[in-house]
Amino acid sequence: METKTTEIVKVVEDKVKNAIAESSMAVRSDEDMSKAATFLTNIKKLSKWIKQEKEKITKPLNEALKVERNRWAPFESEIEVAEDRLKKTISAYQNKKDAEIAKQQESIARRAEAGQLKPETAVAKMEQLCEQGAAVKTGEGTVAFSKVRKVRIVDESKIPRAYLVPDMIRIRHDALGGIPIDGIEVYEETNVSTRV
Repeated sequence: METKTTEIVKVVEDKVKNAIAESSMAVRSDEDMSKAATFLTNIKKLSKWIKQEKEKITKPLNEALKVERNRWAPFESEIEVAEDRLKKTISAYQNKKDAEIAKQQESIARRAEAGQLKPETAVAKMEQLCEQGAAVKTGEGTVAFSKVRKVRIVDESKIPRAYLVPDMIRIRHDALGGIPIDGIEVYEETNVSTRV
C-alpha cells in the first residue's frame, strides 16, 4: 500500500510541475484562448483526480477521527465544567485571602512608618506574607496563582471606530441586494470556471 501511494504521489508531483510550467502561457489570440481553455480543463480534471486519490486515504481517517472525537467529547466537556467550577471556587477564596494579606501588609507598612517595627523586620514580615499566597503544594502537584490582566466591554457605544470589524457577510448581502451603503462599492469581476 505504501509503495503504491508513493508511486501515485510521484505521478501527481510530475503532473503538477508540468501544470505549473504550462499555466504561465500567454493568451493573445483565439487560438491561444482555445489552447488555454483546453489546458484549464485538463488542470481541473487533474485537480479532481488528486482530490479523489487524497480522499481514498483521508476519508477513512477522518471518519475514524470523527468517531473518536464524538466518543470522548462528552467526557472532555464534563471535565472542563468541573475544572472551571473548581478554579472559580479556588480563585474566589484566593482573592479573599489576597485582600487579607493586603490589609496585613498595609498594617506592617504603617507600623514601620510609625517606628513600631524595624525596617528589616517589616521587610521580613512582608516577604513572609507574599510567600503565603504564591502557591499550594500537595502530594499530587502544585496549584499556583497569578494575576492576569483582562479586558471586557462595558459600553459598546464608546468603542472607537478603529477597534470595530465590519460584518462582511451582512455588508455583502445588503449591498448586493440593492441597499446603498456609504463607503461600499458594488463592482463586477470576471470569474473563470471550468466543467469537466
